[in-house]
Amino acid sequence: MLKAAMQGTSTSSRQAFWFVPSGCSCAYEYGPFTSPANTIPEHLRALGADICQIVDLPVVLNSVNLNAYYGAKQQLKWHSDDEEIMGQAPFIFPYL
Repeated sequence: MLKAAMQGTSTSSRQAFWFVPSGCSCAYEYGPFTSPANTIPEHLRALGADICQIVDLPVVLNSVNLNAYYGAKQQLKWHSDDEEIMGQAPFIFPYL
């Protein structure tokens, strides 16, 4: 699934993947980049649920914005996750 998501085009120094629940077709836009919607793979959904349970977070993660970096010097600069698609008060949980 991730390999299929990587097929998109990007001029960024990283690859970004946007995973959403089945049936959602909302793309994620950040600056000049657009990541198409991909259905969350079961193992990624389960990982998010396990993490929330372990750290006692009473939330259900409903999307994943995954950034893939291909070198130690690549990074995403400090920013604010305030895109309209995130809603009024998003709960952002970083996977490291």
